[in-house]
Order: sequence, then structure tokens, then C-alpha cells
Amino acid sequence: MDSRLFRVAKSGNVFLLRQLLNENPRLLTKLTPQGNTPLHIAVQFGHKGVVVEIYKRCGSLLTRLNSSGDSPLHVAARCGHLSIVDFLVREVLSAERISAEIGKTGKFDMLRQGNKVNNTVLHEAVRSGNRSVVQLLLRVDPKLACFENYAGESPLFLAAREGKKDLLNQILISAPSSAHGGSEGQTALHAAVIERHSDITEILLRENHTSSQKLTTMAGLHSIMLLSLETARRCPDSGELLDLNGRSVLHFAVLSGEMKVVRCVLEVAELQCLVNQADNGGNTPLHLAAIERQTRILRWLIWDERVDHRARNENGQSVFDIDESIRGTCFSYRCNIMTCIWRKLPSVSNRITGKKNPPCADQEAIARIQTYKRMGNTLLLVATLIATVTFAAAFTLPGGFNNDRGPKQGVALLESSKRLRWFIFSDAIAMTSSIIAACIIFWGAVINDESYVYYLFLIFCFWKMKCKINK
Repeated sequence: MDSRLFRVAKSGNVFLLRQLLNENPRLLTKLTPQGNTPLHIAVQFGHKGVVVEIYKRCGSLLTRLNSSGDSPLHVAARCGHLSIVDFLVREVLSAERISAEIGKTGKFDMLRQGNKVNNTVLHEAVRSGNRSVVQLLLRVDPKLACFENYAGESPLFLAAREGKKDLLNQILISAPSSAHGGSEGQTALHAAVIERHSDITEILLRENHTSSQKLTTMAGLHSIMLLSLETARRCPDSGELLDLNGRSVLHFAVLSGEMKVVRCVLEVAELQCLVNQADNGGNTPLHLAAIERQTRILRWLIWDERVDHRARNENGQSVFDIDESIRGTCFSYRCNIMTCIWRKLPSVSNRITGKKNPPCADQEAIARIQTYKRMGNTLLLVATLIATVTFAAAFTLPGGFNNDRGPKQGVALLESSKRLRWFIFSDAIAMTSSIIAACIIFWGAVINDESYVYYLFLIFCFWKMKCKINK
């Protein structure tokens, strides 16, 4: 494209444009490297006078597409220039009317044309967020709201995903039968839930109960408990909806580690059918909790009497078999979480097996824990001795005390020495650290065997700090 024409289109100077085109009308046939015509460029900069002048001189540019498949109207809708969109829409409709009369095209075919990704002008207007342009396009052709791009995204889906409530309301009002589709098989309602636009979700729930039946799966994924409950109330059979892998909202909640959603689903009467629901691989929510090492969720599911602890997947594995197989591939003893959980829930173990020991008791893990306990007992003894010695040292200061009668009787002889002050300071820190270490060891042994090693690591940190101070 000629650089002079580009600068004129950018500046909006119609007088210079006319002068330039009068000198060389063929400038309008030049293209940019991206295939943009002078009309594309003029529309992009938003100068209506320049757009009108170029169109009058070369009307065929109205339907020319750039390398992205965008017409000048696509560019105008994307940039949000209302006056230019209005002008181009009128010209497009006029051209379509003439084409329809001679049988070349149907009504609105040019207006509904998509670009390379099949985005219509309404898609571009919704993306730009210009409500006036969206209103204009829907007023001219409400059917624009029914088209989806190649990704399966409808204008309503884009408005819901971007949280543009005013545009979404406008589409629903102008085109009640608008498409709700989105990418990856989702709907506008899914997009609203995923992006946590609660106001838009409520609008879509009221608008279309059929779409709302699919909300529960995505709501569980993102821990929107209130929306899940509302969906279950509006659509009692929504719990039966599964994804392509046969997974329900409870499966998604377990996979995402959403403890609150798991509890929420377990408490909803309409969703009780999901407690032992198996996916296509035969895995129940309990199996997935063990696979994903979701300790809190696993503990909660085991405690629930409705959960079938003996359930096996297609590989014939129970939850204990899964835990054992994962433990065999990991180095940390924390990987074997079932042993710890069953030890904490003896009543559940007795209810199922009649034994106090877990079905897959790991003797090696128990032996390691006992080793840590013995180590902790030794450290506890050492910490107690240090605390005792440092406490006694505070009353037997180096250099002794003044025994002469007088005002300074009983005062340390080295009271003016800086080294004595450092001795008292380090002695106090050592005594305090030893007491804290002893308390932590005792607390770790009583509260939780599973995390005992981490209490010992904390003790080691205190120990190093004390040694550095004493130096």
C-alpha cells in the first residue's frame, strides 16, 4: 500500500484523500502485507469520512477479505466504531438486496459471513465489548446470535465467559433462541461457572433449565458450592449427568482437592447417588482420592458409612491396593496414607473387617515411625538436660558473686564485662530453645504419627540456631 494513502487514512483528512486519489485512482487496489485494503485501514482508524469516500470510489472493497478472512465490517465491529458499523451494515444490506433480487445470494448471507475462524461480526462485537454495536447488529439480524465459530463458541458463550452481563442480557432479549454452545463441549452456563460470574450464572439458570442440568460438573471443579446446591434444587436429576469419562461432580471435586465441595455434595440428598458412582475405569470417588493422595478427602470418605470401602475398579484394585501400589513407587513414608487413616479410625476398620489392624498394614512404615519415636525420645532427653544445665548456669555465673558486706553484696563480680552479658543472653536463648524443642517433640508424638518426622526437622532447626548462638 502507498505510504501516502496510509498516512491520509490514519489522519482522517478527506481533502488530502480526494486529492491523492484524483492523482492516482489505482492506489485503492493496493494491499498491505496482511492483505488489508485501503478500506480496512480506514475502518481501523475510525474516520467515517475517509471510509465513505473510499467506498464511493471503489464499492467492491466492501466484500474484500484480508489474509485473516476479515471483511471491513469485521474490523469495524472489532474496533467498536458504531457510526462506521452502521454505515457498512446499511451498504451490505443494500448490496444483499440487489443480489437477492437477481438470485445470487440469500438475505443476510454477506452479513453472516465468518472469517477464517468463522467469527461473525457479532462475535467480534461481543469480544470488543461494545454494547451499542451489539444492539445494532442484533436489531438488524437477530439470527446472528445463532452462529458458532469453528471452536464451537457462540456470541452468548463469549459474553458469559468474559463476564459481560449487559451484552449477555441484550443477546437473550434480542434472540431468545440464541446458541449457547462453547469450546470443548461446554455451554455459556459452563463458562459463567468456570469464570465465577455468579450474576451471569443466575441469569442463565433462570433462562434455561435444560442447560442448567450440566452445571453441576463444572461447579464442583471450581468449588462453587452455592451454585451446585441451586442446580440440584432446580434440577434434581442433575447428579446423573456425567462427562465423557463417566465422571460426576463428586469425581471432579475429589480430583481438584475441593474438600468443601465434597462435603457439600455428600450433604445434598439429591446427590447421594454419586457416593459410590464409578467412572469408565471403575474408579469411585474413594479410588480417586487415594490415587490423587487427597488425605483429607480420603479420611472424610472413609468416615462416611455410605461409602463402599470394598469397591474395586476395572483392574480389580480396592482403595487399599491402590494405596499400596503407589507407596511402592514413592520414597516418602507419607505416601502410604491409608495406614495412618485407618489407625485413626478404628471403629471404621472394625465395622468392615472385624479387626483393629488395617487391611493393608504396612509393617515397614510402622517400624520407621517407631524409629522416629525412639529418636524423638533421645532428643527429648537431651533437650531436657540442656534446659536443666542452662537453667542452673543462670544462678552460677562465671567469676562468682561479691560476698563483702556493703551495697554491692551479692552482685556478680563481672557485671561490667560485656562477655558476661553475652553469656547470659546465649544461656537464655539456649534454655528457651531447649524447652521449645522438648514441647514440640512431645506434641508431635501425641498429636500425629504421620507428620512426626516434620516435627523432628523443626527441632533440628532450633538445635542449629542454639548452637550458632552458643558459639
